[in-house]
Amino acid sequence: MKWQTLPAKEFKRRLSTIRNSMKASEIEALLIFGGGGTSTGNVRYVSNWYSNSIYNQSLLLLPVDEDPILFIRLQPYRAKQLSWITDIRQSGRTGHIAFVDDCETELKKMHLSKSKIGLVGNPDETWREIAGDKLKRRLPKASFVEGDAILSSLRIIKSTAEIDMMRHTCLLVDLSLSEFKNCLKEGKTDFQALGAGEFVARSKGAEEMLNFLGVSKQGMFVPPISLASPSGRNLWHGDVVIVEFNECVSGYRSESLRMASLGQPNKEENSIFEAAYDCYETVLKSAKPGRTIGEAVSEGIKVLGKLGYPAGEYVSKTHSSDVLLGHGIGLDMFEPPLLGANSETVFEPGMTFVLHPGIFGAYAGKRWGALIGETIHITESGAEPIFKSKWSVGDFAAV
Repeated sequence: MKWQTLPAKEFKRRLSTIRNSMKASEIEALLIFGGGGTSTGNVRYVSNWYSNSIYNQSLLLLPVDEDPILFIRLQPYRAKQLSWITDIRQSGRTGHIAFVDDCETELKKMHLSKSKIGLVGNPDETWREIAGDKLKRRLPKASFVEGDAILSSLRIIKSTAEIDMMRHTCLLVDLSLSEFKNCLKEGKTDFQALGAGEFVARSKGAEEMLNFLGVSKQGMFVPPISLASPSGRNLWHGDVVIVEFNECVSGYRSESLRMASLGQPNKEENSIFEAAYDCYETVLKSAKPGRTIGEAVSEGIKVLGKLGYPAGEYVSKTHSSDVLLGHGIGLDMFEPPLLGANSETVFEPGMTFVLHPGIFGAYAGKRWGALIGETIHITESGAEPIFKSKWSVGDFAAV
């Protein structure tokens, strides 16, 4: 399976749209932060650059009417292979201060030291916070504003080319799930089962993976919040398994969560799985352009309540008490908007999500749970899974 790359016209479209938004907001330059604890997706969205090193900080200086400059910490040769940007400079080798020095110098050369400058990146993350604060002190006559909305509004709606990239990643996740299921046998270890799925993805071109596995004894179903890396535990008859494959190819992620039973699941476990599946199907059918996210999610939550799993006791919430059934996905694992019951965001064609209803027994003092779902996208007519493989409520049956 060959890697795919986005066409050059896709990046030209993005650059033009971003600059039009900058002009409308009278922003003369964007400083787009990547890595170092903050999202890498913003820099990659504009430049196609990402680092596979743990020292992955980068800073993209994007003037409204001059050529951009990409400052990176390591891998300049690789950056020139991946990015369309011609002015790529190795910076930050001595830490955040070098990025600030180099960026300050270029802003002054471009006569932007007294301009309105937008900062893009999570302001709560250390890298963005430190570098941003230093630049504000060094350029006191510049007006620094938050610029995240310019990119986030564009990234929420995926182009046809982006959906195709995510579909490509879904093919690898499908292969991982198939190999995982084939290896899910009594006497095998959780390392072997998860490793079988990971091996086929790596061999076919997955650049990043973040996969988890939860195993529990029948009748002692550990909540899926305990999904973790494998421990070497042997798999035995009566085990119930929850697996999450989150993989990335050419920058774009896709995710799938599945459950399986080694041996026939008991009545309670079947009931929990079927409730989560019914919730998934309800939200999938309800998510249509013009409807709000909150409306669709609320319909799914009502289904759970009717089946004996009220949201107040069994469904995960955010710090703002919003009930969540998933999140956006794309260049980053977690992207806006969230699939929350309080969300007033309207579904639009091109949005992509991981829809994964969870029933968490631990919240009600019970030792069981369920978590299932997959990557979906919104079309003109409604929501559709991006995956080619089909699954049903019967897939929880004995392996």
